[in-house]
Amino acid sequence: MADPQDATYTIEHLRSWKADLEAWAAKRLGSAMPSVGFAELQVVCDALLGAPAPEAVDFSLINPREKMNHNRLTNRSHFLLTTGLAKAKEVQRFVDGVAALDPGFPERLKAGFTQEYNRLIEQGESGDDLFDLLVEFASRGASEPRQQAAGVAVLAYLFEKCEVFER
Repeated sequence: MADPQDATYTIEHLRSWKADLEAWAAKRLGSAMPSVGFAELQVVCDALLGAPAPEAVDFSLINPREKMNHNRLTNRSHFLLTTGLAKAKEVQRFVDGVAALDPGFPERLKAGFTQEYNRLIEQGESGDDLFDLLVEFASRGASEPRQQAAGVAVLAYLFEKCEVFER
């Protein structure tokens, strides 16, 4: 039972509220995405550094929709990925700029996400719930929309590069 007062708050009411909240959050992130800049990307990337770099890297690309289906991501996650990919070139410029000063930065960034991804998988997370937890991780639990959008942008960038989520 979702609520001990099931006559007051029915399952349908709770689902409706959840869908409304998800739509509101997606709209906030979409509105904040254009204003994400290097400052927000720096905060997100700093939070992800520290994990050891992986041994082998496979940079071959696969169809994003196929990868989404393989990872059981729905249109809700697709919307956030698409929104985040609007900043992919800026994330790439940011990563390249930091890598010019710190050559190990891209691998440590990827390793930070991969380590959290593997931890969440071990806890039984999957699909949109896993994606949401990775967004929260990337944005360091921030409630500020620009910081959340920066987390989505970095996660989408790594998703596109096939460096996070199952291939």
